[in-house]
Amino acid sequence: MISAAVFEPLYRSLPVFLLVLAVGFLSACSSDSNGGGNSGPAVEITDIVEGTGRAVFFGQTLITTFEGRLPDGTVFHSSELNGEDLTFTLGVGQGLRGWDEGLQGMLEGGTRRLVIPPEKGFGDEEFCIADGGCVPPNTVVTYDFTVKEIFDTVKITQTEPGEGRTAEFGDIVFMDFFGFCTSGGPPPFCSEGELFDASNLAGGDFFFTIGGGTVIPGFEQGVLGMQVGSSRSLLIPPNLAYGGSGVRNLIPPWQVIRFEVTLKEIVKPGE
Repeated sequence: MISAAVFEPLYRSLPVFLLVLAVGFLSACSSDSNGGGNSGPAVEITDIVEGTGRAVFFGQTLITTFEGRLPDGTVFHSSELNGEDLTFTLGVGQGLRGWDEGLQGMLEGGTRRLVIPPEKGFGDEEFCIADGGCVPPNTVVTYDFTVKEIFDTVKITQTEPGEGRTAEFGDIVFMDFFGFCTSGGPPPFCSEGELFDASNLAGGDFFFTIGGGTVIPGFEQGVLGMQVGSSRSLLIPPNLAYGGSGVRNLIPPWQVIRFEVTLKEIVKPGE
């Protein structure tokens, strides 16, 4: 876990981090090593439903539903079997190479069918999926993907109401927070649902100025408009968190993170 004493300097290094993040985005968009290359057999693409939203491209985090089938039509993997939507960042190796190649350019809200050769799918060894089926070696697989949303803004859930003052730009806010990884990664990274930091770990108050650029953008955006005593759950996409860099082998690159926050006090400018 990151102590609060370490966490605050990470926030304060934000201008440098944003530069690193921009470089990471360019690398993700241009590199073939992350699954975005077009070498080898092509992915067969069919748009079943044309979307009406924004175009999908590398470096975006997508919220999707999907179904994966074997050549005989057997469903071996799906968001329905998982019991939840699949959220991943395109072009950074979080899914099959065929996903990265085949989903780019489709429109938000659309459904696209990808027929993926084994070279861009599961390769020449059997691959079995937890709560799903197995894919034999050298098997062409078909995926139907629906991109429900390009996830690039903070999702805010109000968990407790407040009263009185409302947090605005320029205010100093005193907070309690708990930060969690949502999917995690292999050791030494945090695991799914693991607490990676909390305001009480250093034993002091956590506070910052809204608009001061000393916290990650998603945290700052999620606190705006809170009233004293209120609590929120903030689901923050990588582009507003730690991007492609992650944090010191604790938070994986391209991680969606969740904060549970409570606003304790507001100090207005000049007070």
